[in-house]
Amino acid sequence: MFVGRPIMPGRTEVEQIHRIFKLCGSPAEDYWKIMRLPTSFRPPQHYKPTIKEAFKDLPPSSITLLSTLLSLNPSYRGTATSALQSQVTFNLIRSGPNFN
Repeated sequence: MFVGRPIMPGRTEVEQIHRIFKLCGSPAEDYWKIMRLPTSFRPPQHYKPTIKEAFKDLPPSSITLLSTLLSLNPSYRGTATSALQSQVTFNLIRSGPNFN
């Protein structure tokens, strides 16, 4: 919606999850203990979140909303309701989308 294209287009499950980690950052160590995922899902290195850099042309409020919605930790992740009630969504509705 913000950039008019998929932000993490992966071709396989492993590629997809690595793209997610590269954008959102690697999960904390306790995540791996709880999830018990195959080692192929674990990134070879720790990634720091790069959402700010990837979407540097967006306003800070949009970056905050994206960071919240893309949080790997479900307890920190925003809900659809919170996204719809955000100032960013209000501004999009008021001004209309700009796909240029």
